[in-house]
Amino acid sequence: ASNYGGALSTGLLYDYMELSVVNCNFYGNTAPMGGAIQANGLNVAIEDSNFKDNLVTKYGGAVYVRAEDVTIKNSAFNSNKANIDGGAVYIEGKNTHIEKSSFVSNEAIPDASKLDDGLGGAIYIDSSQALITDNSFRYNTARNGSAIYYDKSGEKLTLQNNELYQNQAWVYALPISAKDIYFGDSEEISVILYGGNNIGDFDNLAVSNAIYNDAENVNIMIDNHYPLYGATDTGDLYQDDREYDINVLLTVEHEDGTLVYNEVGFTSYLGEIKTTLNNLKPGTYYVTAKHYEDNYYKGITNVTTFIVHPKVDNEITKSVSNDNPNFQDVVVWTISVKNNGPNDSTDVKVFDVLPKGLTWINDTAGGRYNHDDGILDIGDLKVNETFTFNIITIIDATGNIVNGAKVNSSQFDIDLTNNYAEKGIHVNPASDLAVIKSVSNTEPNYNDRIVWTVKITNNGPDIAHNVVMSDLLSKSLIFVGCDWDYDETTGIWNVGTLDVGKSVTLNIESIVNATGLIENFVKVNGSEFDYDLTNNNDTERIFVNPASDLAIDKEVDANSVNFNDVVKWALTIVNNGPDSATNVKVIDILPDGFTYLNSTLTKGNYTDDIFSIEHLAVGEKVIIEIFTLVETTGDFINYANVSSDEHDYNLTNNEDEEKIHVNPAADLAVTKSVSDSNPQYKDIITWTIEVINNGPDIAHNVTLMDLLPDCLLWMD
Repeated sequence: ASNYGGALSTGLLYDYMELSVVNCNFYGNTAPMGGAIQANGLNVAIEDSNFKDNLVTKYGGAVYVRAEDVTIKNSAFNSNKANIDGGAVYIEGKNTHIEKSSFVSNEAIPDASKLDDGLGGAIYIDSSQALITDNSFRYNTARNGSAIYYDKSGEKLTLQNNELYQNQAWVYALPISAKDIYFGDSEEISVILYGGNNIGDFDNLAVSNAIYNDAENVNIMIDNHYPLYGATDTGDLYQDDREYDINVLLTVEHEDGTLVYNEVGFTSYLGEIKTTLNNLKPGTYYVTAKHYEDNYYKGITNVTTFIVHPKVDNEITKSVSNDNPNFQDVVVWTISVKNNGPNDSTDVKVFDVLPKGLTWINDTAGGRYNHDDGILDIGDLKVNETFTFNIITIIDATGNIVNGAKVNSSQFDIDLTNNYAEKGIHVNPASDLAVIKSVSNTEPNYNDRIVWTVKITNNGPDIAHNVVMSDLLSKSLIFVGCDWDYDETTGIWNVGTLDVGKSVTLNIESIVNATGLIENFVKVNGSEFDYDLTNNNDTERIFVNPASDLAIDKEVDANSVNFNDVVKWALTIVNNGPDSATNVKVIDILPDGFTYLNSTLTKGNYTDDIFSIEHLAVGEKVIIEIFTLVETTGDFINYANVSSDEHDYNLTNNEDEEKIHVNPAADLAVTKSVSDSNPQYKDIITWTIEVINNGPDIAHNVTLMDLLPDCLLWMD
């Protein structure tokens, strides 16, 4: 039939029909619902009838009944099939009574892609009340309820004195429990077989593999017993879909092909097979659980894996070459990593990020340590193998510095307490005191005043305390003054505290008291460690040109002379030092009217109005005498000065003068002539007298005296 009942159908329109099928045979019929009979009514009874090889695509391989009361008696159902539910019979009703009938090799064939069909290999019952007595169920097959499936809407199903034999359901689940473990641990493997029947009896395998009750356990009674909820091995009836005493082949194989377990076991009343595996080597294991199809259950295979993870104990230790270094010291950190086993370590990495205060210089890891991210890639470490390397750092902070390192690998580490190591160091306070000395004049002359400037700077990193500068002036310098509390006797200046980045400046004024190279040395220190001593002292040099204080003294033998006198001028030249004088020049330009006659020198020579002395030692004296003819009158000053190639720091004595007064003078000349030098007696002759003043001055009070002799008689 194309719709209902391959042989007999009442349709679905009328629900008050009473139908009895008695002593009928139905063979090889097909329909979507009810392969042989589809009945809808008030009371439906089937008695003394045979159903064989009927087939439906949906429900009820032989019979599909929807009625208030359904009765099946003394009938046989053989090899009927339903593609969904009810291999032989599918019943929807209020009261169902099936008795003294046989159900053999009927099938509810499930669709493997669906989980809610293939129910009730012989009977699918959706009735409020059902009584099934004195029947035989043999070799029926379904996904769930290989013989009988009772719908969840049912209120009371009573089975009494039925034969249940080798009815076959599906195993719809065969989960395997196997967890990942670590080497040395025990692997607990558990397999539970969930079958299509959920009514079980520890002592009755036939009952245990025939019925599926989708209703509550209190809604079914079998042979006067209500099943307990949950499996039990007490011999009591129970409701649980874990299947008992079903064989399962359990195989465990290592990834390298090694078979470590291969045994067939039978499920416990809890549907479970357990085994414990020990001494498993690391790797992936494939667990296969297989139930081969038997008289009770279809075959099923499940596969899972578990991993035995290697187990290691990576231990890291750290030491330092100096736990109390100074700022800018180089310290070496030694890191050792050892694999204590029991398995080899792979992808071993050390994480050592240098903390603030440590600057990487070098390491001995052969390029495997990245000092930027602190990762050292060791790679593999065999059992008991040790990898040691050094990190060379420079200290660039003070205080407490802690350097920690940790190690890990791809394997489980059984002892994390030794995966981290740290080492602390204490760096004493430090300040880099730098001093710079400069001078106002690097080439001064003797007796010059110069200023020495000292600048002290704290380059850190810490505040400097008890800062002391020492700058003791040499004997070649005479202290004049300064702008701070500087002790010129000891050369000490107590600066005190100097903050980081701050500077102080001291100016010292001094007089140059020597010639040649003069060095002025300064140094500074404080209470803190100074990591750079190269800038703790400084030297400034000055070069003082040779100097000699030439002094000249001039004298004249008479300060008042007469015209045409010879005057002696005496010059005394002395070198007061501090150095010898060279190329000494004495210049004495005579006043007009004083004519050079000659001179004498105790040393040197005279050329072109210049007296030259090639070398004049310190304290040496030279006397020059100059003789001059006075050819003028009046008051005169004679100047003389002395110089040399050396610096003369005292020019006040380089020149001297001497005053001289030449008395006024006049050269009166008289001439007399006579008018007749050979006169006669009594001749009158004229005597002519001429007086001339030849200078150089006006003649005053000139008197001419001409006393005539007795032989001459004055006339006029």
